[in-house]
Amino acid sequence: MRFETRRRAARPGLALLSLMWLLVGIAGGMMLDRQVLAGTWFFSTQPSYSLMRQAWHLIGKYYVDRSAIDPRHATYAAISGMVDSLGDTGHSAFLSPQMVRESKEALQGHFPGIGAEVRIQDKQVVIVAPLDGSPAQHAGLLAGDVIFKVDGKDTAGVPLEQVVRWIRGPAGTQVVLSIRSPHTDQ
Repeated sequence: MRFETRRRAARPGLALLSLMWLLVGIAGGMMLDRQVLAGTWFFSTQPSYSLMRQAWHLIGKYYVDRSAIDPRHATYAAISGMVDSLGDTGHSAFLSPQMVRESKEALQGHFPGIGAEVRIQDKQVVIVAPLDGSPAQHAGLLAGDVIFKVDGKDTAGVPLEQVVRWIRGPAGTQVVLSIRSPHTDQ
C-alpha cells in the first residue's frame, strides 16, 4: 500500500511538471508564430498592415460610390501590387483564382472565345490573326482590325487580359465586337 501511495503522491508533481512544460511549449510556439506572422522572423523590417487597414477603412468610409467597392478585387489588386513592387516581372506574378483557371484551360488547349490572337498595338487592341475555321474568320475579321468595344464596353486603356476575358465565354454564346478596320478605313 505504501508503494501505491507514493506513486500517487509523485504523480501530481510529475503532472505539474508536464503541465508547466506544455505551457512553456505553447507560449514559445505562440511567440514564434507571432514573429513569423508579423514578419520579424524572416524580414528585418516589419510590414505596416495598420497602414493597409487604415487605407481600407478610409476607402470604405469616404469613397463616393461605396456600393462599387469589391473587397475581393481590392485584395487581389493589393497583393498584385506587392508582387509587382518586387520588380521581378519575368518570374514573379500574382494570379487570381480566375487567372489560374484560364491558365489551366490554355495549357489544356481549351480556348473559349472567337478564335483570334490579339495584342496591344499603339494602345489599341488589335487582331493579330484569326484562327482557321474560327468564328472570327467566319465573321470576316482580319489581321490588323482594331477592337474598340466589346459588348458596348470601350477597350481604350483596358488591360489586354481584361479585354480577352470580355471576349472569351462559354462556347456557343455571342459577343458583339465593334471593329475599326484599317483595310477599309471604317
